[in-house]
Amino acid sequence: MIKVNSSDLIKKISLVKKLIKSASKKSVPSYIKIKTDAGNMVLEVSDTSIYGRFVVDSVEGSLDQCIVQAQSFCNTIGKLPKNSILLLENLDNRLAVTSGTIKFYFDEVPDDDFPIQPCFSDVVPLVLDAKCLKRAICLGNFVLPKSSDPYYVQFCNVLISTNNYGFDVVATDGVRMSLSEIKQEQNSDLYDNVTVLVPRNVASVLMDMEVDNGRDLFPSATTDKEGSFLLSIGKNLTNMISTSSDSKEFLVFRQAESGFPNYESISNAEYKNFIKLDRTELLKAVKECSAVACGDRDTLVMKINGTAIDLSLSSDIGSASVSVSMKEYFFDDIEDGFVIPFCYKYVLDYLQNSCGDWIDINFSDIKFAVGFHHSEKELENFNYRYFLMPVTL
Repeated sequence: MIKVNSSDLIKKISLVKKLIKSASKKSVPSYIKIKTDAGNMVLEVSDTSIYGRFVVDSVEGSLDQCIVQAQSFCNTIGKLPKNSILLLENLDNRLAVTSGTIKFYFDEVPDDDFPIQPCFSDVVPLVLDAKCLKRAICLGNFVLPKSSDPYYVQFCNVLISTNNYGFDVVATDGVRMSLSEIKQEQNSDLYDNVTVLVPRNVASVLMDMEVDNGRDLFPSATTDKEGSFLLSIGKNLTNMISTSSDSKEFLVFRQAESGFPNYESISNAEYKNFIKLDRTELLKAVKECSAVACGDRDTLVMKINGTAIDLSLSSDIGSASVSVSMKEYFFDDIEDGFVIPFCYKYVLDYLQNSCGDWIDINFSDIKFAVGFHHSEKELENFNYRYFLMPVTL
């Protein structure tokens, strides 16, 4: 029997639930293996494509290894009161959980039902600045498609791509693209120009995982007290991301089979025109226009008008128009009255997730993606750009 604080267990269960979020849509169920190791409670979760290991520190007692269905266990534990004492014990091929006067039972399944964990050996890890990676995933998360349409399968991943200055983190839905460029000295020549497709549920877990300080592993990296993630490339396109040098907690996932658009063809494009706007003023203006929107696909029109841009939106319930002064601008091949139409929600999504005082907008023609840029004040080695395709009027 072990004794554990419910808040500590619920915190780790929340990560497990994110990892198995799509389990109900799969024919293969996810299982969770529970055991104690050196005074800690270890949770291992797996289906045929993803494996995760999470640790609840400093529990009392011991527990024989048992395997139960992850979905029912996580849903039940997640509903229990926080900061209460839970008792877990093995009981006649069942796992018994006691919370106050309430007792739950979970049927154990045979060990053979738990998928085999991939084996990693002699792999030099690539260190990724944790704070920057978490911020990059957060900024890319609102871009990832929510639809289950098979067309969007190729876009339901986050791309991590290494290069000579560090690494890029990219997310797209085919219409808009989130690009985070992180400057970081590389620690291994083995990982030059490596690309890894991270499933969206794995990426969402990374945002909430705690990491150790990575300076002892990579002293020259631009990491801070929040530490680093260690990315290891395994055989058969299997990858592992761990949160500490001893790999106490880690995620193993298969490389996604679907392709990924060539993001560099967009990010390296030449933009001849430039506008700088106050971010707060622009956000306020877009919100005012969106008040008359009837649906997510309504069009926000951006029109160049002297030293200002006019924003307008019309729908069945009315119309709205707001002007925003340009703080700086440079036009090479357009004239006054030039119009760029956008899906208003895509502009609003970006502005609500951005930060800083200014928004830079770069564009060439309405046939090509428009680039938005803002400054991440707290991350000097972090550059973010958002690309959005105009709509056809």
